[in-house]
Amino acid sequence: MDDYNTGTIKVKKVLIFVAIVVTILGLTLWGGTSIGRSQATTDAQALTENLSQTQDQLSQMTSVSTKLQTKLTAAQDDYSLLQTQFAALQDQNANLQSQLTAAQQALSALQSQLAAAQQNLATLQSQMANAQQSNAALQTQLANAQQNVASLQTQLTTAQQNIGSLQDQLSAWYTWSHSAPSIPSLTLNPASGPAGTTASVSGSGFIASSSGVVFFDVNRNGVLDTGEASQIVTVSASGNFTVTLVIPAASAGVYPVMAAFPAGSTAQASVNFTVTAH
Repeated sequence: MDDYNTGTIKVKKVLIFVAIVVTILGLTLWGGTSIGRSQATTDAQALTENLSQTQDQLSQMTSVSTKLQTKLTAAQDDYSLLQTQFAALQDQNANLQSQLTAAQQALSALQSQLAAAQQNLATLQSQMANAQQSNAALQTQLANAQQNVASLQTQLTTAQQNIGSLQDQLSAWYTWSHSAPSIPSLTLNPASGPAGTTASVSGSGFIASSSGVVFFDVNRNGVLDTGEASQIVTVSASGNFTVTLVIPAASAGVYPVMAAFPAGSTAQASVNFTVTAH
């Protein structure tokens, strides 16, 4: 785009130079023969026409540059949105990984506590065999140790279940994040009818949780214009949406129903609706 702007400046400079040359040439030949003045006038007119044509081409190039800049801005916005969503997914992954590590550490600690409790149980059983006089006290200690073992086993089971749940979440995230991107598409129900028909518009394959607009393109120019029927929609986490659209008054024929995300950008998907006569 910078090269194009530099080229435009150079063309303008050339046009100014040509205008100066034409002026000097006209003044120089003004005092010559009538034939020379006529030829000079003809040459000046030709140069003026060339200058006008060049200015028209420059205007067309400027218009094309503006349209390309608009499309580039929309593409940069889409790319920025994708980067934000990807960063959020990375944060979720890091959080799940952290939770998994903490759960594994907790499991290891519980296993160590269980081993220690089992050793204590063995010690208490040995003391009971060697000291019958303190049997009642040892029995109480044994019962307490058994309760501790049961509690630790319950905690161990819960920890194992938590680890399984975290592993399932991590697996689901990995599968989703490595799946191929889908192509946005629209369907209509019904796909034809007279003006005033309420049509259900369903979309799939769009960026999750994004917002945009669905509109009936009456003039078929591919963009939402003032007065055209439209509905603001928000895409679900799975990339889908459904919205109703009332078909406006229009001549019988085929018209595109389009979806643009975000609103004001180039449409990502379209589907035809046939307007029938009453």
